[in-house]
Amino acid sequence: MCNAFRLSTPISAIEEVLRQLGLPLSYPDTGATPNDWPQIEMTRPTNTLPVFRPLDPAQPGAGLMLAQQRWWLVPFFHRGETKAWKAMCTNARAETVKTSRTFKGPYERRRCLVPADAYYEWTGEKGAKTRWRFERPDGDWWSFAGLWDRCETAEGPLESFAIITKTAGPDSAGYHNRQPVILDKADFARWLDLSADPAALLAPSPEGTLKVTQA
Repeated sequence: MCNAFRLSTPISAIEEVLRQLGLPLSYPDTGATPNDWPQIEMTRPTNTLPVFRPLDPAQPGAGLMLAQQRWWLVPFFHRGETKAWKAMCTNARAETVKTSRTFKGPYERRRCLVPADAYYEWTGEKGAKTRWRFERPDGDWWSFAGLWDRCETAEGPLESFAIITKTAGPDSAGYHNRQPVILDKADFARWLDLSADPAALLAPSPEGTLKVTQA
């Protein structure tokens, strides 16, 4: 499970990496790098957060667009008030994402990158929990493998996203039995390419992928 993460990397550093990867970042709403790029110590479900989506899913090389979306996916078929969607869809299980009524369509058509540089888990009993921070050993940023969807709610159109989780690898198994899918930068384009098979990206992470510290 992943229900809290951090994003503290400057947008300029992220832009440069994406440019080098052949995935230049565009800002359709403003036309320029946003001045309000978040410096988020810890996110929460239902926060509105930045995600990167292909400008043209049929042409991965066309680049990416920045979108601000709600973390807690509400599927396209939902109608009525947003709060009426009770199922907690912050995460999508890798094992069932191809068949789930909620996530099947986004997996096939609407993949995205969710930038982050740490995530958190808690262990222990209620009232005495310990918080743990998971980062790359080099401290660099990454993207979670994400899915997004759009629905028409009673309040108007809503775009929202979920993070894919998988069986925990050796670095995180002692803290939780699930972990988010963290993409190496070299795999960003593969995840976004709807014609490619991303199954290998959803396998458990090898030992040494993550550094764990008490937070």
